Order: sequence, then C-alpha cells, then structure tokens
Amino acid sequence: MAYTQLPSHQRYYISRHYRNLPLNQIAQNIGCHPATVSREIRRHSVNGTYCYRKAQQQSEVKKKNKGA
Repeated sequence: MAYTQLPSHQRYYISRHYRNLPLNQIAQNIGCHPATVSREIRRHSVNGTYCYRKAQQQSEVKKKNKGA
C-alpha cells in the first residue's frame, strides 16, 4: 500500500470532530483507516488538543525536505 499524506481538508475535518465522534466514524467519513486518524491525532496534539494547521505545516516541511 502506498503512503499518502492527509490533505488539509481531511485534517480540518478531524480537528472539528475528534472530540465528538468516534475515530472509526471520522475515518469512515473521510475515507481512511481508523489507525490513520489515531496516528494523526497522536502525532499532532499538544496538551490533548489537535491542531490541523500545525499538522499541515509539519507535513509541508516534511514534504519539502524529502525532495532536498
């Protein structure tokens, strides 16, 4: 399976719903595996708060550095 990063609209959806919906429901709604949502929240949360903007910035930096 190929590695793909979540686009910003999916990250935004996660940030809006991760406190109110089960992770498997979020995953189903955005079309990915629940483990992907879980990892995304775990990697990009500070003090229990997920920030999609910070996650997107980190993703862009990682993508830029990959080509260097």
